Amino acid sequence: PDAEVHALDVSEEALEIAKQNAALHEVDIQIHKKDILNESPEDVYDIIISNPPYIGIEENINIEDSVKSFEPNLALFSPTEDVLIFYKRIAELGKSHLKEKGLIFLEINQKYGPETLELYREFKVSKLIKDLSDNDRMIYVKK
Repeated sequence: PDAEVHALDVSEEALEIAKQNAALHEVDIQIHKKDILNESPEDVYDIIISNPPYIGIEENINIEDSVKSFEPNLALFSPTEDVLIFYKRIAELGKSHLKEKGLIFLEINQKYGPETLELYREFKVSKLIKDLSDNDRMIYVKK
């Protein structure tokens, strides 16, 4: 109950939905419009949770229309050819914006489990977690 929660996103629409959900569930969330690829957060956090865009641009033709119609492309597809760009940036930000013993939880592209995990090798703990279908699905990191 004493948690201070911050939500960061580049999408105005996503932030508006976050505001509506916070109001619906009667929780206080600090909302920040940030492009983490080009801006840094102002705070230092205990926990960072992210489900960044992790699908490569070239994979667009393989993604079901039902998925693409449910989420905006901005939330699904990497904005560059580098599908790990957000994971690299979060690893970088974790060094200065994550408290000692802080945690990072990331949903990942199953095709890049080991490559994504490698980005967090400098942290005390970094683990790859599989989903129920035995696909690489999450990274758990402890500073």
